[in-house]
Amino acid sequence: MLWYLIVIDSVLQFIGITILGTALGMQWEVRPQQYVYQSILGCGVGFTLESLIITCWMEVLEADMAVVLGAVVQFHVLGECIALAVCSALLNYQLEVRL
Repeated sequence: MLWYLIVIDSVLQFIGITILGTALGMQWEVRPQQYVYQSILGCGVGFTLESLIITCWMEVLEADMAVVLGAVVQFHVLGECIALAVCSALLNYQLEVRL
């Protein structure tokens, strides 16, 4: 049952990033609907992480729990670092072009 929830959460995450990416465009002003899109994306990310942690508690042996939960959190942090690096590279490129 939790695997279906992970798929639904991933779809919610995909929908959030898609509509947020199309809403941003090349405009400088912040539109109110962007906050709604960000919250959809945040819910997708949060629900996915929590679903993975609950799945680990149900599927993994007690002796391996620390290793598996550490790996889940490490992959989460790694994804955040990659996203931060991509956003920083895009920001630096845009600053060089526009300044």
